[in-house]
Amino acid sequence: MARDFSSYLIILIAIIFLILLWKAVTLLFSESQIPGPRGNWLLGQLFELRESKDVMQTFVEWGKIYGPIVQFRPLGIFDKTYYLISDADALNQILVSKSFKYNRTEGVHLFPRKNILLANGKDHSRMRKMINPAFKVNNLKSMVGVFDEKAKLLAK
Repeated sequence: MARDFSSYLIILIAIIFLILLWKAVTLLFSESQIPGPRGNWLLGQLFELRESKDVMQTFVEWGKIYGPIVQFRPLGIFDKTYYLISDADALNQILVSKSFKYNRTEGVHLFPRKNILLANGKDHSRMRKMINPAFKVNNLKSMVGVFDEKAKLLAK
C-alpha cells in the first residue's frame, strides 16, 4: 500500500514539474514586443514589488524606463501577464472607442469593482446611461465655479 502511494506521489511531482517547466519555457521564449522589467523567471517581479515602499511610484518609474506600455508578471510563471498603460490614445481605445474588444481585468483593482472603468458590456452601458445627464452642457456650466475654486486652491 505504501509503495502505491509513493508511486502516485512521484507521478504527481513529475506532472507538477513538467507543468512548471512548460510555463517557464513558454515565458522565457515568448516573443512579445512589449517591453518590461526582466524579473526572475520563476517569481517575476515579486521581490522588486515587495521591496518597493510605493508600488505606484515603481509603476511610474517603469513607465519612464520602458515607455507608455509596460508588460510585467508579478508572480512569474505562477501569474498572468499584466500591462501598465500610460498612453492616452491607447487608454481611449481600450476604455472608450474599442472597449468591446478588451476584457477588463478582475485581478488588480485600484478602484471598487463595480465602476464604469472596469465594467463590461451591459453593465457599462447601464452605468453610462446613469451618468450621462451629469455631463450635459448646462450642468457642466454650473460646475465651472467649483472647478475654478478648486484649481486656485491646488495652485496655492
